[in-house]
Amino acid sequence: MNKVDSLQTVRAVAAIMVVIDHSLNQLSKFREYGTVLDHYINSAKYLGNIGVMVFFIVSGWIMILTTDNKNWTRNFAKVFILKRIFRVLPLYWIYLTILVGLYLLGFAFHNGYYSPEKILSSYFLIPYKDFATDGINPVLPQAWTLIYEMFFYGLFSLSILFLSKRFNIYFISFVFAFLFISSLWVKNNSAFQSFSSNPITIFFIVGMLLYRMKLNTELGKYLRLSLLLIFIILTFALFTFSYSKDIEFILTGLSSIVLFIYIFTSAHNAKIVMYIGDASYSIYLIHIFVTLAFGTLLKKTNTSMCGDFLLLLGTILGSIILGCVSYYIVERRLIKFLNNTYLKKA
Repeated sequence: MNKVDSLQTVRAVAAIMVVIDHSLNQLSKFREYGTVLDHYINSAKYLGNIGVMVFFIVSGWIMILTTDNKNWTRNFAKVFILKRIFRVLPLYWIYLTILVGLYLLGFAFHNGYYSPEKILSSYFLIPYKDFATDGINPVLPQAWTLIYEMFFYGLFSLSILFLSKRFNIYFISFVFAFLFISSLWVKNNSAFQSFSSNPITIFFIVGMLLYRMKLNTELGKYLRLSLLLIFIILTFALFTFSYSKDIEFILTGLSSIVLFIYIFTSAHNAKIVMYIGDASYSIYLIHIFVTLAFGTLLKKTNTSMCGDFLLLLGTILGSIILGCVSYYIVERRLIKFLNNTYLKKA
């Protein structure tokens, strides 16, 4: 089993789940069908939550995979953090700038107000919160996850710089736990409190632990079928019944872990799915433009349910295709250029 291929398959599934969630979110804003279907459309948020948690598990796994056989030196810490910056920020800045431009020209987020402080904090991935919201909310909405990703990469680079490999997981776990406990004492509804109080950071640790558990062999047919059945039961329970936020988080987290293990331990990874995995970051960033266009169409038209779902399918496929094009034309070339320019001698 090729671990890298399996990880790309996991990424592909996670990206598609996020796209489906955000597409259905637009549908729920502008359509009500008066049936139980409305409930399940509104419950699509769980797909997106599972997808994000899976992305965090993958990040934790990959950080150990790509550093475990390296000598942890000052130079390696520098190369590590620069690669992470080149991987995340430049492409993000491109699509954030496009979105800000559309906002300033009046083509996007007509009902919102983006202050210079919010726009600037978005560029530097600094937690920012409008007090009307429950959590941190950068201009590019899904970029809230990138704030956690870059924070995790920063902690990991510090552990490379100052600690041995055996202690890095303890250090990162301690920092996340300290921030979470601190947030319980900070009740000012600030961006710091919102950032620190989100327990989703635990899934970086889960990914690191799963790597340490040597989860790198194909599981038996019946064990994998059992995992699939558990995932279906958990997601059905999430979609069907109401729970407290804590129970929702636990069920969603268990679903993401089971899904990761199920896909990762598969011996079969289709090339097209792996390519979608390669393009998952581009898909994650660019799909907002397609889903916003979908929402605009729904708002300005009065299509039938059949027409709505055809548009929904087109939105999902269009997001994936556009993301793959972005990866091929922009992302991979941009990363290659930056690595060759700034890391060739490192």
